[in-house]
Amino acid sequence: MSFSTKQSTNSDGLYRPPCKYGRTCYRKNPQHFEEFYHQDNEVLVGHHTTNANITKNSEDVSTNENFYGIYLFRVSGVKYGRIPTITLKEILNSSDDELVSSIQFNYMFDIPWLREQYPERFRSLPLTIVHGFQGKMKKSLDESAANYSNIRICQAHIRLPYGTHHTKMMMLKYKDGLKIIIHTANMISDDWDRRTQGIWISPKLKDLTQSTSSPLFEWINCLHSYDFRPIKVVLIASVSGRHVGESLNKFGHTRLGEVLHTCNSQIPSSWPVIGQFSSIGSLGLKPTDWFTTEWSSSLAGRGARGLRMIYPCVEDVRNSLEGYFAGGCLPYTKRTAEKQPWLCQFFYRWHAFEHSRCAPHIKSYTRISPDGQQIGWFLLTSANLSKAAWGAYEKSKTQLMIRSYELGVLFLPTNYKVSVFFLVFLKL
Repeated sequence: MSFSTKQSTNSDGLYRPPCKYGRTCYRKNPQHFEEFYHQDNEVLVGHHTTNANITKNSEDVSTNENFYGIYLFRVSGVKYGRIPTITLKEILNSSDDELVSSIQFNYMFDIPWLREQYPERFRSLPLTIVHGFQGKMKKSLDESAANYSNIRICQAHIRLPYGTHHTKMMMLKYKDGLKIIIHTANMISDDWDRRTQGIWISPKLKDLTQSTSSPLFEWINCLHSYDFRPIKVVLIASVSGRHVGESLNKFGHTRLGEVLHTCNSQIPSSWPVIGQFSSIGSLGLKPTDWFTTEWSSSLAGRGARGLRMIYPCVEDVRNSLEGYFAGGCLPYTKRTAEKQPWLCQFFYRWHAFEHSRCAPHIKSYTRISPDGQQIGWFLLTSANLSKAAWGAYEKSKTQLMIRSYELGVLFLPTNYKVSVFFLVFLKL
């Protein structure tokens, strides 16, 4: 399943009525496909296609230009059909790109393993690792990095207790540009093996200045020098700390709410909010403490009806490719669950067709029409369902407290010059 802006519009953005012959249509004239909509012949790369294009396999889709830049991690042996997929080694190894340096932001790192994912010719290039560890975990990471002269370590400042640096992002600097990748996987082998992960890859950004950067501010200055206009997604970030005044709506769920409000998205209240995540935090003794009030108001306003939270059950974990071991990436403690039994009424089981057995470490949030055909917006993020990730109001809603660092990309139809996205169910 994926989404497309072009399901009911042509290349000029004009409405296309459905073909009256539906799936039995025999026409091959490209003009016919430009004038009438054919569900089975639409692809999620966002532009018109003909029957001649449908025979391409999943590898072709994964390596070609992807209109949205969004992929699933490709688990070996799993059928994905026409869903765009990619692996970590494919991300780091592009035959047409000459890497200069890279930076990895994440929660967990296995440095020797990460280094092996780079092509051999790139393994000695400058690599910066940004983490939030303290104490023994920090010491262990520092010792691991000390074995490689090209690796620098940067510790994120966690401003509040129990916070984490949960952002999952990498930036790859090439001789002719920069790519930004925002995803949902830790930099450990288990997360890039048999689990469902979401990945967004930016277009290659052009350097506007060609200026050199000092070692200390290399990546900060680097971002200022690139042209970000090709990127159509909106960043939704969480930053550890307490945010007030002008910063109140810059991060967390209030940032998402502000963006959705600003874009004047007129989504009917009947469209439910759908959340999908791999971890659940303490949300309060009652749903109205945070979940159905503060959090849902940012995602859908007060008039929304229906919250559907997708999370694997024990049977899903048992039948996954990893078996019960997959439960390690799905933390929801018994103690926390017993304090919020009300959450069960919002649960829906994880199901993803052929790749259902790849345990979901992906996190995504959206609003979908009751008939399952249209999407109001879509967010791919590192943020799980927790106050630590999304933030919680303090001091009569004049202050937002966020414990962890998170990062996601928001897809808005208006940025693609359409009113809604359309869901496309792709044959596997």
